[in-house]
Amino acid sequence: MTQLILVFLTKDEQLKLFEKTEEIAKRPVIRVPGQRNTARVAWPLEHPDWDYNDTSHWDTYTSAKANLLEALEEIGKKPLNWSEFQRTTQRETENPDAFWVRLSEAAVTFAHLDLSCQKDKKILASAFVNQSAGDIRDHFHQIVSNWSSLEISELRRIANFVYDQREKLKEKEKVRKRRMERQEDLQIFAAI
Repeated sequence: MTQLILVFLTKDEQLKLFEKTEEIAKRPVIRVPGQRNTARVAWPLEHPDWDYNDTSHWDTYTSAKANLLEALEEIGKKPLNWSEFQRTTQRETENPDAFWVRLSEAAVTFAHLDLSCQKDKKILASAFVNQSAGDIRDHFHQIVSNWSSLEISELRRIANFVYDQREKLKEKEKVRKRRMERQEDLQIFAAI
């Protein structure tokens, strides 16, 4: 086991791992009635000459191995990074479906949300609405007051509708500006 640690982990990772096993070894032992209880043992830094046929050596090895695996699991966990998740906002020109994909990836990566869990889906749906582009967010908060009870598929459909309307509104605005320019040109031409 020590050889695997030396081969696959960097010096910093090895140091963290051995420090964590020391920390775990100092934790209190939970006594279980009817089972052999052994003290917690840190993984040895040097080769320990254990005789696996000797019960006390075997118990020490088993305890050290369990602590080592627990330490590996603990140092492998990434901390939550809610601020990074909350910084994931929809870009002005980004399609809501593309934003949904990016937000879902951020939810798993930074917030450790389980997208199959109903509670986490609600958190993600709320983030989708609140972190959408301004016009989409305003549409949800001002017009769709029951958005928090809607399924994510419905939220995405509404967001796409608002996004598509944005393009139509831009086109209408261009047409209106062209008409006004044409009217100004006609007024100038009529004045001449």
